[in-house]
Order: sequence, then C-alpha cells, then structure tokens
Amino acid sequence: MKMKKGLIALLLTLPIALTSCLDSSDSEPDPMAPGISIYNAARVKNQLALLPADVGIRLSMLLNEADKRGMAEENRLDVMIEGSEVLLRDKLFPSGTVITQEGTKYTFEFRKDASYYEGTVEVETGGTSWSDDNFEWTITTSGLKADVNNGLNSVTYTYSDEGTTVLSNGLGVDITLTDIWLKSSDHNMLEGWSGDYSLTAGASSWAYSDCHEKEFKMNGGGRDSSLSWEVTNLNYKGAENTLTGQIVGLILSGTVDCRLVGSYNTEYYPSPNVKIVFSNNGQSHTITYNGQISQR
Repeated sequence: MKMKKGLIALLLTLPIALTSCLDSSDSEPDPMAPGISIYNAARVKNQLALLPADVGIRLSMLLNEADKRGMAEENRLDVMIEGSEVLLRDKLFPSGTVITQEGTKYTFEFRKDASYYEGTVEVETGGTSWSDDNFEWTITTSGLKADVNNGLNSVTYTYSDEGTTVLSNGLGVDITLTDIWLKSSDHNMLEGWSGDYSLTAGASSWAYSDCHEKEFKMNGGGRDSSLSWEVTNLNYKGAENTLTGQIVGLILSGTVDCRLVGSYNTEYYPSPNVKIVFSNNGQSHTITYNGQISQR
C-alpha cells in the first residue's frame, strides 16, 4: 500500500517525532528516553483523535475560499487555487477523495490506496458558516480506518462510529472530542479519547488564500484511559509538502505536556510526566523529565 510521508498533515499535528539517543557512553541509556516514549505515544493518539476535526477544518478553508470568490452554491466544491488550474480540494484532501453534499451535510469518502486512512467522514454544518455567531458543525465517522506504522509493520485500526467531533465559535474555533475509540483486532489505540481544544488563525478569515502560510495557535488537549496530551500556545504555520503536494503543518513554538494515566511500569517510567518546549521555529526543543532538563 502506498503510504504518505508523515501522519495527518495540517495544523492540528506535530510534524516531527522526537527520538531518544545515547549519551557519550554507548552503555548508558538516555535518561530522557522514557519521557520521549510518553510524548511519542501521546502525539500519535492525539493526531488520530483529531483526524475528523482535520477534515472539518480543511472543508472550512474550501468553502470559505469559494465564498470569498463569490461562487454559486452548486460550484463551491470546485474552486481552483488562485492563478492555477488545480482544484483546491485536491490540495486539501488525498487524491481520489469523493466529496458529496446533501442539504447541509458534506460526506467525504477516502480511498486507502491514496492515503493512510479510508472510509467515510460526515460533516453536518447545519447551514452555518464559521463567521456566524451560532456556528456549530458536528462531525461523525462511518467505517473509518487508519493504518498506523508501529516501526515494524502497519496495523489497521477502525474508529468506533459513536465518537463525535464538534467545531464551534467562529474564527477562534473550539474543538470538542467525545469518546473516540480506535481499535484493531487485538489492541485499542484510542480508548474513549475526549478533549477540548481552541484553534486561532492569524488570518482575516478561514479562506485558504487568507490562511496560506499564516500562523495558527492551539491551546487545550485531550486524554483517554492511558495517556493525556495538553498544549499551551502551540504555534504552527501551513506549508506545502513538495513530495505529496498536500498542505502540512510546521511547528514553530509552544509547550506540550504529556502524562501517563492510570497504572504504568514504574521501573521503566520513573515519572509519568514529560514536558517539551519548542523554539527556534521548531528547530530546537527542551525536554523536562524526572527532574532533569535536556536541550536538543
């Protein structure tokens, strides 16, 4: 199966994975390694939990761009990148994605051969747009699956269709996740992930041409029965992946706090908490774990 470079690629993801390394002695393990493991596991959970929200945000950029151009209702899904013959939906969504509209609901059918996920995501807009005072979109899934590479092989996980995502509140968007499960035949990747996030755009609107290469800020987080993830003033900008042509997120700065929830292996994890502070346009990060600080 053809896999895209990276995971979910927009403004809700951290596009890097921290790696542990050895100190000067090959026999002495990196004291930050357990904390980095906590961060990486929580990062993947958070990315997968936010996949439906990612679809809704991309849809908002598409529809707001069409509205900015004054396109008729029946042509809103066919807006082009300004100055080109490329459909905006082909840049925002994986190749071959089928988008249909029925009343105020938009349905996305994703193909596995063009992405790491497949299945259906439905966005019910209720006829509201992101500039409305009463804006609220509800996002649900149907048979949505994601392939996750665990370093050895790729495992297919299926979302429980009972989980919901709600986007609300206009330009400063609130994201509410409720009871999202993601399961394989023998393992739960997400175990009832729920959370609240706020996403602010450094742009005049959510139209693609206004958001392009602008900075965004996220606060908030989520958790399930095993891990939690919280971000404070996490700043991003959007850019184009030259390999895929898709829009990806580049982290600039901010703080991520991750925590093991419930029981855990205390021999391997001397502390359940890790904090990562990003700086220098995402090129540097400071790790605080188990009373120690490491700058990398």
